Amino acid sequence: MVDSALFTDDGSLFARCVPGDTILRLSHNPTTPSDEIQSGGTSRIALHTDLGHITLPFGDSVGGLELEDRANTEPNSFLPLPPTDTVEIIINVDNTSTHQTNGRMTGRIHWTVYGLCPQG
Repeated sequence: MVDSALFTDDGSLFARCVPGDTILRLSHNPTTPSDEIQSGGTSRIALHTDLGHITLPFGDSVGGLELEDRANTEPNSFLPLPPTDTVEIIINVDNTSTHQTNGRMTGRIHWTVYGLCPQG
């Protein structure tokens, strides 16, 4: 599926992956006091791009993930992704995929800021 989206031969992207070179990382955005985030003193996860091929952040009811807005000429402009149903998955292209596709697929700078407080 990825190869067809890139208009490359079937299997050519995965042929570049070395057997045993796959990493599965599970991460969770840390709990951070809301007053620290709202005052601008910190973010939940600082600006970054991801290593590897793809990252699959699962949706949640809290939100806070923001992606670089490439259409906006203002520096440091980000698009907030609204809280979603918990069965949705967002697909982020990572640095290795950017390199292996010669920039046809590029990852975005992103961060996690203050999300909605869950009710309860």
